[in-house]
Amino acid sequence: MLSLGQSVQGVMVRGIDPARESGITELSDKMKKGALSDLRGGEFAIVLGTDLARALGVMVGDKVMLIAPQGRSRLRA
Repeated sequence: MLSLGQSVQGVMVRGIDPARESGITELSDKMKKGALSDLRGGEFAIVLGTDLARALGVMVGDKVMLIAPQGRSRLRA
């Protein structure tokens, strides 16, 4: 989940390599504000869709909280 103030939204999170993303997807062409070049590998930054940003009231440069549920998973190797 992502939250800003009292606003909370469920999200799906995907990691990207900002330096390689433009060669893989069209994400950079669809960005309305900001740019992939603003992101740095190893730093905590996020790209939000327009609808999600609007629902949370987020603007470029705002800090949001990523909330991940605590849980246990049993995995087989």
